[in-house]
Amino acid sequence: QIEGAAEPLTASLIINRENELVDQKIQNFYQRLLHIISDPVFRYGDFLILDSPLEVFAYVRHWQEKTNLIVVNYSPNSISFPLSLNNQKPAIVDNKDIYYSLEDKLSGKAFIQSGSDLVNNKFFLTLKGYQIYIFGLMPYVDPPNLSSTRYNGKKDRDSGLNIFSNRMGFGF
Repeated sequence: QIEGAAEPLTASLIINRENELVDQKIQNFYQRLLHIISDPVFRYGDFLILDSPLEVFAYVRHWQEKTNLIVVNYSPNSISFPLSLNNQKPAIVDNKDIYYSLEDKLSGKAFIQSGSDLVNNKFFLTLKGYQIYIFGLMPYVDPPNLSSTRYNGKKDRDSGLNIFSNRMGFGF
């Protein structure tokens, strides 16, 4: 249920009629989105708005052991910008040798960034027009190196972030 209205509203997908055409990509997107936001971190978590360009809304939700970074581009144009995750709870360690994984819950892509980059405005994102990222943020204990089988040394062409795994099975 969606709270905050005078009367609670039920959030659900509308089942299409027999002859109604449904865009399967859009339906799948909203099914994934509803599943993601059903996580208690989106209901009970602390909410912190981050500094970002006017066209972008960026915020962090943290609850218990979960931290999510949500970044939304509200314009039709692509945009690249630095983002700082300074003053987060739990604190991100400002150290170039400590890494954090950011797994996009919509695409399944996972990325790594150093703690130093995340807190010192060296974390650059590129979003296409109307693009959204919902990142799960967690410490990464196996930093990338040449012998790592999980880090392929490539940058994602859409976000500009370092690709290190694809746990959910979606293609790059």
